[in-house]
Amino acid sequence: MSGVLWARLATLAGMILLGFLARRRYQVGAASLSALSMDLLLPPFVFLSLLDVHLDPSELLHPAFSCVVVILATIGFLLLLGRFLGRSLTLFIVPIAFMNSGFLAIPVADALGGAVWVSRAVVYDQAMNVVLFTVGLMILGARVSAGHRIRLLVLNPVLISLVLGIAWKMLDLPLPIPLRTILQMPAQAAVPVALIALGAAVADLRLDRLHGVGWAVAGRFLLGGFFAYLYCALAAPGAAVAKLIFIQSAMPSAVFSFILAEKYDVEPDFAAGTVVVSTAIYPLVLPLLLAVAEILF
Repeated sequence: MSGVLWARLATLAGMILLGFLARRRYQVGAASLSALSMDLLLPPFVFLSLLDVHLDPSELLHPAFSCVVVILATIGFLLLLGRFLGRSLTLFIVPIAFMNSGFLAIPVADALGGAVWVSRAVVYDQAMNVVLFTVGLMILGARVSAGHRIRLLVLNPVLISLVLGIAWKMLDLPLPIPLRTILQMPAQAAVPVALIALGAAVADLRLDRLHGVGWAVAGRFLLGGFFAYLYCALAAPGAAVAKLIFIQSAMPSAVFSFILAEKYDVEPDFAAGTVVVSTAIYPLVLPLLLAVAEILF
């Protein structure tokens, strides 16, 4: 793996460790940090990320559509499996279906294919964010009334920022420098605070509540890779794009799957365990994924 990717993995581990120590030493709470990240820091992060990326229309279709297909196919499979087993698999769905398609995937794309791969990886990541903060929110809000779920979507700050960012991008409006300056500082803190919140949650993990994390981690890699392969086999996007889709679909569990689980109180311990374990073993998984991608595509 490239030095950039190793540095990114080390940074991720360091921020999680910082959150772990902050929880143990200062009793910093994962719930408050998660709410801070979700409601105040993520919206400007998402808005600026949409504005700052150059999107070539010819490169939009396959990365974006494949991401949606892989996530929805994974969710559908887990719902059918839950019905077959006669039990709810809600706690599995979000950490398995949603991948770390940005913070880790973009350095991987840069190492493997340079700027061309990065641009496609960014498109994939933005599609993942849209599905996470729409379908993901509906899944996590399944315990509440339909009206309340609609309010969760309509009033969600991240979803509002997604809509504003897409509209701003499509209208090609300039962003005033003072406004950009105001938005940049909280945007830059979004990922670090989310990782610190994850570390704080790890400090409180109870091993007796983590049954099934191994299956969830296996599902994250295997289902993501399997449905990506099916998409590429049917849609035939070309070898280079197919490899990117396959690698990005089989990334570790998304950090923000924990943030959402914490915010909506849907087994955040389980989500945190899945994120940490899948990320920790990723340096061992990536070479296998690359070998399989070479064989398949």
